[in-house]
Amino acid sequence: MMRRLTSSIKAALAVAFSGLLLLVCGGLFFVFDMQSRTSAIDAAQARQMASLRILVDKFAGQFPGIEMELDDEGQVVAVQWPELVVPETHDLIDSVGRISGETATLFAWVPEEGDFIRRTTNIVKPDGARAVGTWLGKQNPVHAQMLAGETFMGEAVILGKPYYTIYEPIFDAQNNVIGIFYVGVNRTVVDTQIAERLKLGLIASAVAMGLGMTAMFFVLGRTLRPLSEISARLQAMADGDLDSDVPHTDRVDELGATARTVETFRGKLGEAQNKDKDAEQARAETDRVVAALRKGLSSVAERNLAVSIEGGDFPPEYEALRRDFDEGVESLAKALAQADGVATGVRSAAAEIGATSDDLARRVEEQAGTLMHSAEALNQITTTSRDIAANVEQADELAGASRQLSDESGEVVRRAIDAINRIEATSDKINQIISAIDDIAFQTNLLALNAGVEAARAGEAGKGFAVVASEVRSLAQTAANSAQEIKTLILSSSEEVREGSELVQQTGKSLMEVQTQVGRLRDLITEIAGSIRSQTKGLGEINDGVQRLEGTTQENAAIVEELNAAGQSLNIEAERLTDTLGIFHHGQDMDGAPEPVAPPASSHAPKDDWTVEPSAPAAPAPSERVEKKAVSGGGPVDVHSADGKIWDEF
Repeated sequence: MMRRLTSSIKAALAVAFSGLLLLVCGGLFFVFDMQSRTSAIDAAQARQMASLRILVDKFAGQFPGIEMELDDEGQVVAVQWPELVVPETHDLIDSVGRISGETATLFAWVPEEGDFIRRTTNIVKPDGARAVGTWLGKQNPVHAQMLAGETFMGEAVILGKPYYTIYEPIFDAQNNVIGIFYVGVNRTVVDTQIAERLKLGLIASAVAMGLGMTAMFFVLGRTLRPLSEISARLQAMADGDLDSDVPHTDRVDELGATARTVETFRGKLGEAQNKDKDAEQARAETDRVVAALRKGLSSVAERNLAVSIEGGDFPPEYEALRRDFDEGVESLAKALAQADGVATGVRSAAAEIGATSDDLARRVEEQAGTLMHSAEALNQITTTSRDIAANVEQADELAGASRQLSDESGEVVRRAIDAINRIEATSDKINQIISAIDDIAFQTNLLALNAGVEAARAGEAGKGFAVVASEVRSLAQTAANSAQEIKTLILSSSEEVREGSELVQQTGKSLMEVQTQVGRLRDLITEIAGSIRSQTKGLGEINDGVQRLEGTTQENAAIVEELNAAGQSLNIEAERLTDTLGIFHHGQDMDGAPEPVAPPASSHAPKDDWTVEPSAPAAPAPSERVEKKAVSGGGPVDVHSADGKIWDEF
């Protein structure tokens, strides 16, 4: 597996280095491509400038008067020809083509057409004829640049084919453009040269990449060989061989550090192996302890509390656990024995509670009969008193109704006065609102007037707006008139409201006097009714007290019956508790100990094994003594143990 891991690392490094090498070669090829294209285009343009100079020199040698202006680098920047003359044959242009190996043309300006026409050229049309008599084209970008007197250098399409070209305008003595000298090379030729260079670059890149891959595999083989040996040692350690040393620990590089780390790991694995042996021995002892505890707990689960764990060679670290188990079982046995005695005492106390409850029930029944006769006599007296109180209550209600009517009349008068006051306040607010409406109508009238003036200034365009302004003024005037009329009516209504308010106030004074007299009458009747109610209330309270006393007596009788039933239930439950505790074998009545209980066999148990044995019979618990303390009136019965302490252990 480790060898496969080393191979995968080698493969990953190979892939990564190959990718990097491919990326570098690709980048170099891209740069070579760009440089090749740039150098090829620059070379073509340089040849074009030389061809242009040859073309101008040839024409200047045959036609005197042609002047050529050159820059510092010897390139043509301007050509002047006082009068353009077209050669009779094409021999001159063909000789230029043979010398430069490129195309050449002489254009002449035709003012009537506003375009340049080819007069002599070595460019041929698709049909094989010379392109003499063809036009440059007004839509050609070169056309506008020539009319501006500027040199054009760049790519252009001539008769459907791309060319790298130079167009040089020809000026006459008046500095007017009268023609064009053209030289160009077919772009296909340049592209072919670039493709040849790229092919050579691609071959060189492939060779370099092959050499790099060979060197990479050689270096990886030498570098990863120690790693393979370390991996093989790790595999041997995984198979359990921890005795052999790890190779290459004396190296000072990263592989040496890895080998030293593996060597340290080998030592720690040996220590861990020794610790595992100790842990296995401790686990065997733990298994024996758990088996003994499980055996003892099974005996407890079977209600056998006369059991204990004993063993001469019990592990010292588990001695406290064994002692706690024995003491816990012994305490549980004692607690159950005490619970048995308490159950007997509870049964005796329940019997005494039953006898006391029967005697108490008889006395409660006699008391209930006496209270019943007393309650009947008080009911008759209370009924007579209630009839008298009812008559007085009716008189009091009539007086109260009269006073209530008087109070309601006074309240109605007060509400009428308040309503009139609110009407006056509302009238004032309405006057304020009407004044505000009047002001708004006045402002609206002014705005409409201004709008009419502006509409008149606008002339015909403002006639429609003037009509609207006139209507707004009319509406504003109507609103102002209506507001004035409402204000007059409100003022008249306010005067009448004030007169009505004075009359209502006089009526209120008269009603107040009537209300005072009715109140005095009501007070007298109320005092009489109060006295009668007090007397009736006293009789009612006495009657209620007797009724409650009778009810309490009946409840006491019921409680006594429940107490009697509870005593019987307590007696039954005490018997059940005694029966339940009787199923536990706690060794209190045993004459001898049972045979020892052997723990389950264990493959790791020593020869002198220890056993789970029943404990020696415990000393009989002191006899339980039930102290019954009689309380007068049927008080509670306290149950104590023999030593005077309430039993609360179990």
